[in-house]
Amino acid sequence: MSRINTNVSSLIAQKTLSRSNGQLQEALSRLSTGVRINSGKDDPAGLIASENLRRDITSSQRAISNTERATQLISTADSALGQISNLLNDIRGLVTEAANTGVLSDEQIAANQLQVDSSLEAIDRIAQVTTFQGRKLLDGSLDFIKTTTSGANSVVDLNIQKANLGATGSLNVSIDVTAAATQASVTANATAINYGAGAAASGSITLPTVTTPQSQASGNLNLTGAAGQISIQAVNGGAAQGALGNATDVTIQAAADVAQATGNVSLASSGAVISVTATAGGAADGTVGNATDVTIQAAAGIAHASGTLALTNGSINISAASGGPAQGATGNGVNIVITNVGGTTTAAYDSGTNTLTIDVATGDDVDAISAAIDGTAAFVSSVASGSGGLFDAGDVDPGITGLLTGGNNGTTSASYDAGTNVITVNAALGATVTSLANAIDGLADFSAISTFGGGNTYQQADNGTDPNALSGGNNGTTSVSYNATSNLITVNAAVGATVGAIASAIDGLADFNASAVLGSGNSLTGADYTTTNNLLSGGANTVNANDVITITSNTDGAAFNGTLTFASNGSVAANGVSVTQTGPNITVNLNNTSTYDVDDLVTAIQGQLSGYTVTRTGSAGDGSFVAGSETSSTTALTGGTNDTGTGLAADLVFKLSGATGSQVFSFTAGNTLTNIIDSINLVSDATGVSASNNAGTLQLNSTAYGSDAFVDIDVRSEGSGGLFAAGLSATRVSGSDAVATINGTQANASGNRLSINTSSLELNLTLSNGSSTDVNFTISGGGAVFQLGPDVVSTQQARIGISSVNTADLGGTNGRLFELRSGSAKDLQSDTTGAARVVDEAINKVTSLRGRLGAFQRTTLETNIASLSDTLTNLTQAESSIRDADFAAESAKLTRAQILVQSGTSVLQIANQNPQQVLSLLRG
Repeated sequence: MSRINTNVSSLIAQKTLSRSNGQLQEALSRLSTGVRINSGKDDPAGLIASENLRRDITSSQRAISNTERATQLISTADSALGQISNLLNDIRGLVTEAANTGVLSDEQIAANQLQVDSSLEAIDRIAQVTTFQGRKLLDGSLDFIKTTTSGANSVVDLNIQKANLGATGSLNVSIDVTAAATQASVTANATAINYGAGAAASGSITLPTVTTPQSQASGNLNLTGAAGQISIQAVNGGAAQGALGNATDVTIQAAADVAQATGNVSLASSGAVISVTATAGGAADGTVGNATDVTIQAAAGIAHASGTLALTNGSINISAASGGPAQGATGNGVNIVITNVGGTTTAAYDSGTNTLTIDVATGDDVDAISAAIDGTAAFVSSVASGSGGLFDAGDVDPGITGLLTGGNNGTTSASYDAGTNVITVNAALGATVTSLANAIDGLADFSAISTFGGGNTYQQADNGTDPNALSGGNNGTTSVSYNATSNLITVNAAVGATVGAIASAIDGLADFNASAVLGSGNSLTGADYTTTNNLLSGGANTVNANDVITITSNTDGAAFNGTLTFASNGSVAANGVSVTQTGPNITVNLNNTSTYDVDDLVTAIQGQLSGYTVTRTGSAGDGSFVAGSETSSTTALTGGTNDTGTGLAADLVFKLSGATGSQVFSFTAGNTLTNIIDSINLVSDATGVSASNNAGTLQLNSTAYGSDAFVDIDVRSEGSGGLFAAGLSATRVSGSDAVATINGTQANASGNRLSINTSSLELNLTLSNGSSTDVNFTISGGGAVFQLGPDVVSTQQARIGISSVNTADLGGTNGRLFELRSGSAKDLQSDTTGAARVVDEAINKVTSLRGRLGAFQRTTLETNIASLSDTLTNLTQAESSIRDADFAAESAKLTRAQILVQSGTSVLQIANQNPQQVLSLLRG
């Protein structure tokens, strides 16, 4: 080694020793902390993965904690509900005991009533005092908040168990009832009980007869908007032939599939949206509107205030800057304040007070003042005179007003050029988005509304053209139809349809001929959309003599007295007849305006009518008439009477069964309908079947609604000549359940009770008896929200409702629990039967709530804890494998680093001694 200024060996030894020291420090750091990654430089990717896993571990631990706490809350509620169940069972026993009035004295019943009152107070107390961490559980505060918008009167009871309100915080519930629940019903007709041979009921309808029409109606349809005319004539043999055509109306309207172009014009800088729609019948009607451009520009009359600030040694021209806060009319009111208190010349504008403050430093000139004003961005200025002139302290002024003038905001307006299909909006300064929308809305060819940010101020940055801003316009399809019932021709006109096209469409009808006689190529306008009544005239018929159709019951009796109606309603096939019977009432349905042969009509009615004879009197020979021309559409079936025999014709024994039991009834011959009804109703609570008198008919109805309700009547014995068994409408009939959908999902139904259980909604409600009214309500909050997952999203939350269990809410369709208190309608002295039903419903509601909470606790909460625990274990293991140090490997690295440091130190010592060898050269 002959050089001493640079000791390369020492440098190499230093570098190696430094690296070995770093390895030693890294090993010591990992062994002392127990983790492999102590800073980002140790393993950047591993640090990111480890921190993400730590986040998941922490949130999973909290989710487990949340679930355990939810389990504790449910357990607390269940314990209290268990006590309420015990009290309700005690009350049920007291009610049953109190019904034993043949044994118990009034004093004993009163003692039972005291116990009932005490139990009711205890239930209310438990509902009020059951809390968890200060939150009441059973007083209804955890029930869902709901607002009924329609159908409230048809709901007897409603319970919402679960609802996912999602990110919006509310849920609209729509219950569409397509069929009401019904009772089971069996009838025994009047003859079955009130026997005898009286008079038969009969009624007749007088029918005018007509021959083939003599002439066909015709007329001209004038289209004033299109300056055209269409000639129309009824076709011989068509539905409007003869005099019928005289009443023909013609309606011209826009085709159903005509659509007006719409679009949203977004004003991004103003933070607003304007919705624009082409007007039907306007210049942009139909597809024309699809190409509409919307241009927004500053109003032509905008001007910015200006003026000259006169100083002792010069003057400055000042104007409000375009786009600045003082632009337009605002600049006219600017107050200028000049001060001389700073070390630097500055200018500032306060838009709130509309004040420009100029602080001039001593010794600065007019040019510096002008430059400071320019720097405000609200004004532009230039030196008008005296460039270089110094500021004079005498120019200090606390307020100069009226200096700037000429500012104008302009006027907001809108126009439409049908030739270029462009809407131009001229926007005044400071105009609101609503005023721009109103300007467009004022156009005859468009309507507009600000759908977002209407109160925001228009910004000039939004100026520009939005090409093809509207879309969805459709001209529709021209079509024509004829309704023979209402004698109406309906023309659905496409946008731009010509007079000739409309005439061709009418001519295509089987019942009319038509041609364009004026303006065939002209297009219809909105002015042509109207109805012309009785357009055609000149049609005539020849009328013959009257015929009478008489209908007479084949069986005597007053029960056959009713109504006889001929209805011309078009509800049957062409030239067809249908007959309906409802008790003693008979309706003959004829196809509207069709012509019938009277003899054929009599045969058709007789073929469909049961228990009656149909005859014809009047003119001889074949006659015909047009349905709807009969002299009287409704007459009475009269004259039916019973003979002296009233009551059962023979001895009768039958078994009557319903949903709650069965009973055998035995009646002797002569028993009246009233006797039978009273006997059945006496035990209706035991059978579930009630009886009533329906116009002399025995009506048997189930007291309950739904498919579980039934009426079963089994005639065990009937004497000779008896008519009861033969007069039954059926021997067994069941009711039907309500049919409904809840938010589009088919509801489970049992009678009037509807229920649904989906991932987003669980509820049950009871409709009033026989109601088919739709119900709509909104769930806007409430319920107990449990965060069960690590992520705070609605899909990892559960929201359940816990309804109130106080005596005012427990119960159902038969009443509420508070009605069992002393002096109320269902106390033990007044109505033990009603009290028992209310208590049963209360018990069912409490046990249902307990079952639902228990199911939630077991299937949701406990399984959630188990699943999250497994997840936590796996996450912890994954995080450990990334971040934790391997002590065996790190100990080996420590030993190696220690040896390398010791070796490196020795080598560095040797390297530092090498320059000493140079001395040997000097000694030589």
